[in-house]
Amino acid sequence: MAKHINKKAKKKLKIKDPKRLLIFLLIIIIIIVAIKPKNSKSKDYISLIIHNEDKTNILQNDVIINNDIVYLSLDDVKKCLDPNIYVEDKKVITTSEKKVAVLEINSSFIEINGAKVEINGQAFSAQDVIYIPISDLKNVYDIDFKFISEYKNIVIDYYSRRLEKATTTKNVSVKSEMKIFSSTVEKIKKGDEVVFISEQNGWAKIRTNNGNIGFVKKNKLTNFVVEREDFIENQDIKDTSFKIDITNKNISNFEKRKGVIEEIFTKTLKNKKTSVKIVYSKEKELEDYQRFAREVTAYLKECGITTVFE
Repeated sequence: MAKHINKKAKKKLKIKDPKRLLIFLLIIIIIIVAIKPKNSKSKDYISLIIHNEDKTNILQNDVIINNDIVYLSLDDVKKCLDPNIYVEDKKVITTSEKKVAVLEINSSFIEINGAKVEINGQAFSAQDVIYIPISDLKNVYDIDFKFISEYKNIVIDYYSRRLEKATTTKNVSVKSEMKIFSSTVEKIKKGDEVVFISEQNGWAKIRTNNGNIGFVKKNKLTNFVVEREDFIENQDIKDTSFKIDITNKNISNFEKRKGVIEEIFTKTLKNKKTSVKIVYSKEKELEDYQRFAREVTAYLKECGITTVFE
């Protein structure tokens, strides 16, 4: 077929073969859709990616960015990162695996396992919604935190979870679906490093350096390297002879629980133990006890002490 069609041929095509022209136009439209990047977000649209899962659609409130500090609402932190976060006496209290952190509303300091540290942002309340400077809590949650402003992507990775990477063998278009003619999420170059998430039917689900998640043919990737595996801590406890009974202790609020935890820590060190059995004979389903159990476990774990509950 000739590469150029003169005006008479175009007219003939239009009159005698309209179906062929329609098919030709549809092919052009499909190609345009397929090659068009899908990064045309609205100005205020921000995506939240937590360890290769897009959590954007479950966010209840806006993400706020002020002076390069990223804020998530307390409700969204609770839903996406920390189901046990709570507020007491105008203080936000959050417990991770090894940290108990306290953020006082409108304060530039955070208390982590009893030590005060200055942070860049502040927890604040706006229209009855509490916002947390999540970008300041990397140390609390043991996470890698990035905000890619060009694509408006917040990317959070847990250091304790598996991370596998690969390298592209050529320039490639990252697709929104496992289809050649699906829209393009991002175009990446040969030699770019990506996070490898999973594989299905010859397609690899990946995350780009810009935080975009999509699909490429797996044969366009090479040099698969597992940078870290899921961290599973050895729970073998050999010495639990040291017991502390806290049944009659007041653990009704954070400050009182903190005092009991410090007492347990001091006694454990005094007895030269690396584990402690905590006895509590009252109702263990109560919220105060559950919070105490989480907080004492995290605090002592950071100090190398294992807790067992009876």
